[in-house]
Amino acid sequence: MATLKEISLLANVSISTVSKALNGSDEISESTRNEILQIAKSLNYKTKEQKIIPSNEKTIAVICPELNSNYYAQLLNHINEYIISKGYYSMLALSFFSAAKEAELLKEFIRKSVDGILLITENKHAAELFHQTKTNHTPIVIIANSAGEIDIPEHDVIQIDEEYGIDLAIQHLVELGHRKIAYAGDLLSESRYHIYSSLLGKYGLHENKEYTITSALRFEEAGYQAMNEILLAKEKPTALFAAYDDIAIGAMKAIYEKKFAIPEAISIVGFDNIFVSPYLPIGLTTISNPIKEMARTSCTILLSKMKHPENTVVQHVTLKPGLIIRDSTAPV
Repeated sequence: MATLKEISLLANVSISTVSKALNGSDEISESTRNEILQIAKSLNYKTKEQKIIPSNEKTIAVICPELNSNYYAQLLNHINEYIISKGYYSMLALSFFSAAKEAELLKEFIRKSVDGILLITENKHAAELFHQTKTNHTPIVIIANSAGEIDIPEHDVIQIDEEYGIDLAIQHLVELGHRKIAYAGDLLSESRYHIYSSLLGKYGLHENKEYTITSALRFEEAGYQAMNEILLAKEKPTALFAAYDDIAIGAMKAIYEKKFAIPEAISIVGFDNIFVSPYLPIGLTTISNPIKEMARTSCTILLSKMKHPENTVVQHVTLKPGLIIRDSTAPV
């Protein structure tokens, strides 16, 4: 098999230049890159990427904000299972919630001529992203959380109706007699706070700023910090809506440490129905996203566009979450 050194000798360039050219670096001129690629091809040189993904196979790129979240981990697992079951390969890249990184990754995957792209985004201004990025007819499906926030008429969008889910949570607590409902979230889940706040009036409730906390931390730490602060309020809440389950779990720890009982003193509702939620000492009542359905629907639409590029019909699909009642909620 040919080596980088052999290619460098024939191209009369350094080994590092060959490596950069084969990996698509912008530091190499187009003419030099083409010459190196032609030599590599004539020597039947295979890059590591080519060994992993044969040139005759279809490749789907998946752009995701992170891997730390249980929600994204579940979604990626279902997406990958579906892609593999259909005989395709997947490539994963992380945007770290950065719109600039999303734009960079989109351009890079389009340049590499992947066959399709799944973009999982929390970017409310994703429409601007696509106005600035030439997609070059590459099929792209966007997976977003909040229904109604993303308006991208030229691409397929799968969304979760978060407002419907949060309404289910508040309605459940109100039906149990709760009138003093606290909120704990973080900066990345701020859209859920705004929905929560706007829905209180529907049930004749008022927001109490003493126990409405948006933490600068994330996950269990955010819930633990927020609940400790909430429990300092003169008038204690009887219930808590947590922006997502990890926050709810952190809040539960703070409640236990202050010797309050769940749900007798404080009822708790989370969001996302992560793996551990049913297995806690007090099973967590939560809003369950249709994650598997979201993965299947987005992949089905993308694969259809890949197989039938003449299909220009754009679909915007909104999926509704459901309420799962466990032991963390009870009547006042």
